[in-house]
Amino acid sequence: MWKRVLKAVWALLTVAIAWGLTIAPAEVVKEVEEITYLPFDPQSSLRHFSLFAIYSFVSATLYGWDGMLISAVLGGLTELAQWFVPWRTFDLGDLLANALGSLIGAWLTYKAFRVTEVG
Repeated sequence: MWKRVLKAVWALLTVAIAWGLTIAPAEVVKEVEEITYLPFDPQSSLRHFSLFAIYSFVSATLYGWDGMLISAVLGGLTELAQWFVPWRTFDLGDLLANALGSLIGAWLTYKAFRVTEVG
């Protein structure tokens, strides 16, 4: 039962991340940035890192190391897609934060559950 719930959460997170980091309207992006603004992190790298660490933790819990790969690929694709969206900008720092968050999230999953492969 918990696996079904986790898969539903994972699917919602995937859609929310893909939408929120690529084609969300500029007004929505601005609102989210104002709500989650951290004075010590003006470039939002900590937000990107945290988001992908959580996403990778859920992904790796469900899909093992493939989940970490899914997270890293999603992080890369969403950042690259911003290059083509007029109100968004590609940021190498965000791309690195996404990748590092994905690695740390998967590592935490491994440490928490000793995950090697989940069916």
